[in-house]
Amino acid sequence: MLVSLVLLLLSALTAHAGHANHSIVKRQAKFMCGNDPYKFPSDVPCSVYTLCPNGGVKLFIGCSTNLQCQIHHPESVCIDNCCCTLPRVMETTTYQILYDSATPHNYLTTFWIAFVALLYLAV
Repeated sequence: MLVSLVLLLLSALTAHAGHANHSIVKRQAKFMCGNDPYKFPSDVPCSVYTLCPNGGVKLFIGCSTNLQCQIHHPESVCIDNCCCTLPRVMETTTYQILYDSATPHNYLTTFWIAFVALLYLAV
């Protein structure tokens, strides 16, 4: 009788522990600044940043046409009555990785060959 009471008590405790409230709250940013592909979340208003909607930088020069901006900076445009530089888009570079799927320890093998060669040269 005592054993069954202990088992009942233990099962109740483990059942309660399994239903513990472990919720993760994801914090949301108040503001979403920029335009695709230059969007980013922010906790402060977007006007704080010196970024333009096109991903460029604000020049803080008022304008109504692109020509008014290009007098001050040749690679600028007029966006929302403010001169902005054109964004610098960096091309992605792909590298060929020296990896042979047939020999998964290729880097380790290369390391050991170099290590042994250095030891040989040191002697």
